[in-house]
Amino acid sequence: MKNYLKWPIKLFLGGIFLLVYGILSAQTPTQSIKGTVIDKDTRQPLAGATIMVTDQNPVMGVISDAEGAFFLANVPVGRHSLRCQFLGYEPFETDGIIISSVKELVMEIELIQASVSGQEVKVTAYKNLNDPVNDLAVVSSRSFSPEETSRYAGSVNDPGRMALSFPGVQQGRDDGENDIIIRGNSSVGMLWRLEGIDIPNPNHFARPGTSGGGITVFSAQVLGQSDFFSGGLPAEYGNALSGAMDVHFRKGNRTEREYRAKIGLLGMDFMAEGPFAKGKSSYLVNYRYSTLGLLSSMGFYLVGERVTNNFQDLSFNLAFDGKSGKDFFTVFGIGGLSTEHYQPVEDPAEREPGVANNF
Repeated sequence: MKNYLKWPIKLFLGGIFLLVYGILSAQTPTQSIKGTVIDKDTRQPLAGATIMVTDQNPVMGVISDAEGAFFLANVPVGRHSLRCQFLGYEPFETDGIIISSVKELVMEIELIQASVSGQEVKVTAYKNLNDPVNDLAVVSSRSFSPEETSRYAGSVNDPGRMALSFPGVQQGRDDGENDIIIRGNSSVGMLWRLEGIDIPNPNHFARPGTSGGGITVFSAQVLGQSDFFSGGLPAEYGNALSGAMDVHFRKGNRTEREYRAKIGLLGMDFMAEGPFAKGKSSYLVNYRYSTLGLLSSMGFYLVGERVTNNFQDLSFNLAFDGKSGKDFFTVFGIGGLSTEHYQPVEDPAEREPGVANNF
């Protein structure tokens, strides 16, 4: 009698399991895209601009509101193409932008005015996606995004190592360093800048008198659209002899508070961002601690035999809009600590005079 009662219960539970599994497997992870559309020259919001995800079928789109803000919900995660159009302005396009399920994408789209006079003249514009942020850059320059610092092979989220993949650039003699040698020039002639301020050497484990080191103090979580120059520098980079890396921080989320933790081979990142006054100001803070330091303390030496190193850095960017809405100002900062130790061979009889870390 008991066996006859068990079979209906098993069939009932099995049916529920298959139903729930079918519903969950049919769901596709999605994420939202939001931001603002403004005029690049006047910094005024543009209402009525069309923002579309062009590689979806059907095309997903939305129109910016009176404040220039837009919100695209339920965008499938993955790599997509985004297009923004507004009457009287040049179209804005992004190629291969990545939508992640762990964090919504926040964008600030700047449109450039375009004009067509008369019916006899047709104006067609083409914009390179890698055009530099600096308007005075003419040749041997390109911009890069934070996503590119993780896309290039061997870059490990380091803009210095990413630049080694560009034409005319090669690495120094030590593969463990990120020295940038441009067209045979010394890496000492490389200029680093952060938000318009020259930095002597923004690298952990930096060597005196050089512009390179182990890894830069810039975390990919705080980087914005930045420029790399391999020659033909504008006059403002007067102290650079071979090239320049002009780094910019991005602004934090102005509508919602977000927190993120990221663990990688080189470091553990902890990031917080959000608004001070909703829609008018924001903060962005990131702290990074060396993963290699933790592994070294447990006896795993990945850098070299008996070589222990550790680093940590802190970055922040506070952005505030002016009263007129046409200008803004930022308060930013960055700092880091790094130490490296070479432990000698315990048995003096096994020490080799030709090996530097044996003593």
